Amino acid sequence: MSIYKKLNEFSQKVGAVRKNANNPFHKSKYATIESVIDTISEPLKECGLGYFQCVEDRFLVTTIYSTDEDGTITSKVPLLLQKEDMQQLGSAITYARRYALVSMFGLEQEDDDGNYASGKSTAQQKQPIKNYSI
Repeated sequence: MSIYKKLNEFSQKVGAVRKNANNPFHKSKYATIESVIDTISEPLKECGLGYFQCVEDRFLVTTIYSTDEDGTITSKVPLLLQKEDMQQLGSAITYARRYALVSMFGLEQEDDDGNYASGKSTAQQKQPIKNYSI
């Protein structure tokens, strides 16, 4: 079975990622990396998929792979740092890992922190996207 069919099977088995932590600064809840991993681990195994994440040249590289074929899908996320120290790097890696897994596996999770930081309210985000013909 192709990696794309396996990902489709995975998406039918996986549930929504549980928001299990509080962000007191933004007064919101968010899903930790542990919650994301807990959500995807069993469905990945059932579908014959795996992933690995590593840091290369200021990018987090995430690769999804099929356990019984050579199929892979890879994504790179830049690690953005406000200042050059290990705490900032560790934080950037954790955020990038979580966001990469959520986006690559199409997981359901509301991005409260991103909405706040970008100045968008939930109401603004839910407005329909205009359909333009090309």
